[in-house]
Amino acid sequence: MSRSLPTSKFLTTTSTALLASLLFVGCGSNGESSDANTTASSSSTSASSSSSSSQNSSAQPDQSATASSSEKSSADATNGEYKPADEHGPAQNVPKPVKPEGMDVETPEAMEKFIYYWNDLRNYAVQTGDTTEIRKYTAGSFKTYVDNFATWDQLYEKDGWVAGGLVKPAIGTPSIVSLGDGYYAVPMNYDTTDALIVDNSGDEPYYESLKLSEDNKTGYELKVQYSDSGNWYVIDQKVVGS
Repeated sequence: MSRSLPTSKFLTTTSTALLASLLFVGCGSNGESSDANTTASSSSTSASSSSSSSQNSSAQPDQSATASSSEKSSADATNGEYKPADEHGPAQNVPKPVKPEGMDVETPEAMEKFIYYWNDLRNYAVQTGDTTEIRKYTAGSFKTYVDNFATWDQLYEKDGWVAGGLVKPAIGTPSIVSLGDGYYAVPMNYDTTDALIVDNSGDEPYYESLKLSEDNKTGYELKVQYSDSGNWYVIDQKVVGS
């Protein structure tokens, strides 16, 4: 059962509604369990834009956040220093995750390395719009995130960005279950920061605030696979009890 974050009633264009409803959807089982060797599917922009009520979102930030996107923060990062995104501009000099050594074997330790690496790639993509690497480790059947990737691509291609929305995972290592044939069910919790989406695809910028931290107590089951090719992939994810 898939879940969508609420969108604001002010977001009337299809592209903006998709951004709000898809950008941070991290749960929901798509009901498919295909071999992960068919990973890294092409971007899909046909995702449903349905969403729930607007109780957690607002299209208008405070006065300081309504500045034109061209009026970006004057405190740009210098000397290659990392600068997180804010309402004035996207993140700068985001460090690209480095693949950990010893990840490409089928052991509990390697699986844990992979999951944290995949999450680092996700945080990198959210901050930069570069989904190239995370697509390599995500099954094409995991439609929720395939749609996410297309949405992140679209946002940044049109000079938009995300401030916040970063995820810190916690793995329930003792409760990992082997499903056979290289598949594993991994209990997960996530500590996610609230996010501000700045969408510049229209005549004027839209600002969408998402209270993602309100979902931090939710438990998830992440499905991963160690494939015959010797690589790990994220296959699916669902809310525990769904």
